[in-house]
Amino acid sequence: MLGGASLEAATVTLAWDANPDAVSGYRVRYRTTPTGTPTIVDVGNVTQFSLLGLRAGTYYFSVEAYGVGGLTSLPSNEINAVLTLPVPATTAPDFDGDLKTDPGLWQPSTGMWSWLPSAGTNTPARNIQWGNALLGDTPLAGDLDGDGVGDLVVWRASTGTWYWLNSSNGFNYAAAGSKQWGNLSLGDVPMLADIDGDRLSDLVVWRASTGTWFWLTSSSGYSYASMASTQWGNAAMGDVPLVADLDGDGRADLTVWRPTDGTWYWLTSSSGYSYSAMASKQWGSLGDTPMVGDFDGDHRTDLAIWRPSNGTWYWLTSSTAYAYASGGSRQWGNSSLADVPLLADFDGDGKADVCVWRASTSTWYWLTSSSGYAYGSGVSRQLGLPNSGAIAIVK
Repeated sequence: MLGGASLEAATVTLAWDANPDAVSGYRVRYRTTPTGTPTIVDVGNVTQFSLLGLRAGTYYFSVEAYGVGGLTSLPSNEINAVLTLPVPATTAPDFDGDLKTDPGLWQPSTGMWSWLPSAGTNTPARNIQWGNALLGDTPLAGDLDGDGVGDLVVWRASTGTWYWLNSSNGFNYAAAGSKQWGNLSLGDVPMLADIDGDRLSDLVVWRASTGTWFWLTSSSGYSYASMASTQWGNAAMGDVPLVADLDGDGRADLTVWRPTDGTWYWLTSSSGYSYSAMASKQWGSLGDTPMVGDFDGDHRTDLAIWRPSNGTWYWLTSSTAYAYASGGSRQWGNSSLADVPLLADFDGDGKADVCVWRASTSTWYWLTSSSGYAYGSGVSRQLGLPNSGAIAIVK
């Protein structure tokens, strides 16, 4: 009998009772509709198996046994499971909903957003005006409406107000949203992250003057009455705030990277941001650029830095408990050409691709994880005008 399905990220683990008769192995059968044609996977003579790489949706599972002579048992009882995937740990702005990063720019001089959909190399760029650099707007990428597609968001430093256009209504100006949250005079740094685990972006600021995080959650309707805060970090030490998911629970952890000693410090959402459960890891040195992404595909953030002095990426993975012996590296980028380092997922495999954006040519250059970061498989895409003052959009 098929006993149950355990879901974790894009993985379903199935377990079943052994067939009382002598068998050579088992086949797992699954489909996405009750009457659809099943996909069949021969799993060998085991009574537990994990299916990897499944997309979100409802699945129907059963198991059949087979013997040496080719005889096959009737399928077991069928069970169903609904698989929901966490927000990818690496995917920078995805404007077409295919779980792949789309190269995007924001032009301060005009407030124009431009992006190249990953759906095809010949797909024309999209352009939508949103924001005003004269008012101190900072562009950010996030998903405030939960449709899996990037929304256009700016944080206005002059008033500490967030303004957004949602993809779900076609970026309709008449349906624009806004919320005052933050204060530039107190050194606030705006970020979008999922604090409450509902797969929608929450409004977050890190206040440099006190090293305190403040957030409003989407699940509360961004209610001031439900605001929360935690002190973590010290601007006097040069701390750089980052939002990550190091415990893999689908909610943002509070993270800072301290350049004075190259150490990462974080509080996890699964511990309720408890100081007693804080963690740290030395990785990087003064002058490095800290980045967060998922290099090993386990839906937990890994620790990465890009070193301008040699244009090299260095990372430690969560699946190895950030072991130095298992660290990875790849030279990609050139600081003398003013390259801006980015982590993205252009190939849609759920792992970080290393990327730089070169303002002098307004071109993205990346190496994909699926190619093993092979130089021969490098990709480039040009968008916008060279040296136009544009800002590359990152998550």
